[in-house]
Amino acid sequence: MVYALTGAGKKDRAHPLAVSVALTQLEQLADCHRFKTKYAEKMIQGLAGIPFLRMPHTNSSSSSAWYAMILQVDAQTAPEGMNRDNFVAKLHEAGLQDIDIPKSTGLLYGEHESSMEGLRQALTTEI
Repeated sequence: MVYALTGAGKKDRAHPLAVSVALTQLEQLADCHRFKTKYAEKMIQGLAGIPFLRMPHTNSSSSSAWYAMILQVDAQTAPEGMNRDNFVAKLHEAGLQDIDIPKSTGLLYGEHESSMEGLRQALTTEI
């Protein structure tokens, strides 16, 4: 028997149960977006007084999905010895575990091409 990576599934059709769940979630999309926007605005206002943090810019002509809030540490205005890694470590110590450094985590399938080649070989091996 031969196995292979085939993509999205049989004829790229969604399962009826998945469609039902998606439609229910779409009904809640506007409320979810309002909540995320309000929360992001509160975070930006609360953190705006920290001089070495660069906040995300928002404007009235566009709307963010707020999948992630990107903050930048300005090393030039940061206290002596403070850099991005130290700042994130201090946030973790304070209990903010959902803070991370971009590209420090990622998608499993995007890690290494060699890993993907091993996976491809394993999935296409005859049993």
